[in-house]
Amino acid sequence: MRNGAVKRRWLKWLLRSIWISATVGVVAISLRVGYSFTDWGRSARLLNALQGGQDDVFDASLTKLGLLPTLPEGWQRHLVMFDMLKSIRPLTPDDYACLLDNERLRYTAIKGLEAAGDPRAIRPLLVDSRAGKVWDNQLPDVWARCGDAPFLALLSDSDATIRADVVDFLTVMHPEGAGNPLDSALPPLLNDPDPDVRIAAAESLASRGNKAALSVLIAEFRRLAQDESQEDVWLTQARRGQIAAAEFVARRDRFARLFWALRAMDDPAASQTLRIHSQRQAETAKRQHAEALAATFGPEDGNWLLYVFLAPQSPHSGHCRPSITPERELAIGPPPYIVPVQNKSSSENLRSEFGAPAHESPSVWEITDLEGNKSKITGIAWSYGDQLEVLMVDGRAEYIKTTTPDRRAVFGG
Repeated sequence: MRNGAVKRRWLKWLLRSIWISATVGVVAISLRVGYSFTDWGRSARLLNALQGGQDDVFDASLTKLGLLPTLPEGWQRHLVMFDMLKSIRPLTPDDYACLLDNERLRYTAIKGLEAAGDPRAIRPLLVDSRAGKVWDNQLPDVWARCGDAPFLALLSDSDATIRADVVDFLTVMHPEGAGNPLDSALPPLLNDPDPDVRIAAAESLASRGNKAALSVLIAEFRRLAQDESQEDVWLTQARRGQIAAAEFVARRDRFARLFWALRAMDDPAASQTLRIHSQRQAETAKRQHAEALAATFGPEDGNWLLYVFLAPQSPHSGHCRPSITPERELAIGPPPYIVPVQNKSSSENLRSEFGAPAHESPSVWEITDLEGNKSKITGIAWSYGDQLEVLMVDGRAEYIKTTTPDRRAVFGG
C-alpha cells in the first residue's frame, strides 16, 4: 500500500511538471508568434506610409501608427521612419522599389536597388540623369552588375527620352568592335516615330560605317535646314505661339547634334550637305547685313550733308547702341539716336550753309553718355524735317538727333 501511494504521488508530480512545461512552451511560442506578427504588421504600415511620399497621406499614416506627435516635421520624418523600418527587418529589393516614388528617399531607394544588382534601378537613373541629378554616374555601376539585357529592353520603352538616352549610354559603353549588340539592336530605331531617337540611333550606327544610318542623319539635317535661317524661323514661331518654347530648344539642340555628327563623318555626301548649308547661311547673313545697312542714316538721306558737316568723323558706336538679337540678327536700339556735335557751328553758320530750319522750339533733351549716365540738356531744337534735329545751346550746335543711326558708327566707313 505504501509503495502504491508513493508511485501515485510521483506520477501526479510528473504529469504536473509536463503540464507546466507545455503551458510555458505554448505561452512562449504564442508570444514569439505574436511579436513576429506585430513586427510584420508594423513594418508593412511603415512601408505603406513611406511608399507614396505625399505629406498629407504620410501624416495620416503616422497618425494611425501613433507616431505623428513624436517625430520631427518636414523631410526628417521620412528619414526617421525609414531608419525605424530598417531596424525592424532587413529591406529587400522589392521594398526599395516601393520607395522610388518618395522623392525624399528616391536616392536611397536607387542605391539599394543598385547594391542588389536589381535592374529596376536603371529607369529612374535615366530619368534623374536627364533632370541633372547628381547620382547619374551610377549608371555604369548598374550596367557592370546587370549587363546589357535590361538596358536593351528599355529600347522599347513608351517614353522616347528613355529610348534615346539608352542609345546614347550604350553607345558610350560599347566602343567600336565586332560583336557589338547595338549593331543588331539599333537598326529598327532608325524608323522610330521620335526624331531624337532616330538621330541617336543613326549617329551611333553611322559612326561605325552604317550607310543607311548616315542617310538618316543627312535626311534629318536637311529637314531641319530646309530654311537657310531655320533658327530664326523657329524662334519666330515660338514667339507667335505656333510651337512651344521647349520645341524650339529641342529643334535647336537637334540641329546642333546633327551638324557636329555630320562633320565627324568622313563621307562625301555628309561634306556636300554641310557645304550647301554653309553657302546658304552665308547668303542669308549677307542679305540680312544689307537690310540692316539700308535702314541706317546715310548719303541717300537729304540731310546727310548737314549731318556730316556737324559730325565729320564717325561717332562712337555706343551712341547707336548696336546689338545682336536672340535670333542672331544685327539689331540697333530704338530711336532717337543722339550724338554730340564735333563741329560746334554757330547758328549764323548753319543758316548761311544750310538755310533756316523748318521749325524752332525750346526743348529739353535727355542725353545718355557712353558710360550709361543720363543728363538733361536745355536748348533750342532746330528741326530739319522728320529725320534730323539739332539742339542749339547758347547759339551753337551741341547735339544731333536722328530717327535712324549713322551707318558709319554701325558698319564703319
